[in-house]
Amino acid sequence: MQTLMKVIILATALIGSSVAFANSTVAVNVPFDFVVNARNYPAGKYVVTLDPNQNVLALNSYSDPKISARYLALPADFRSDEPALSLKFDDIDGLHRLHTIRLGTRTTPLLDKREIHAPQSYISIASNH
Repeated sequence: MQTLMKVIILATALIGSSVAFANSTVAVNVPFDFVVNARNYPAGKYVVTLDPNQNVLALNSYSDPKISARYLALPADFRSDEPALSLKFDDIDGLHRLHTIRLGTRTTPLLDKREIHAPQSYISIASNH
């Protein structure tokens, strides 16, 4: 009976930790307007959430719930000295296009379609909370 109780307690703890991971959320301030898939996003605070059960990264405006997007989450390399969240933008003639989002060990595929031979300038924004 004690063994069964220990298994139940351990299972509950594991479920709790996976639920906590499932709700991985990090906020970041983007100081400029940007574009993703021909959709304009205003500068401001954004929240990125990972749903590992569905392999989805969600990008949501903190101030306007209508401004949101969801992207496939692929495995990514992650070192402990890196920030939890990283947004990478292409800067093409002053227009900022979201290139990728990485949250922990998950990343989006390339989000912007660009010419391979065009010169690229990148801007990265990172956050740990």
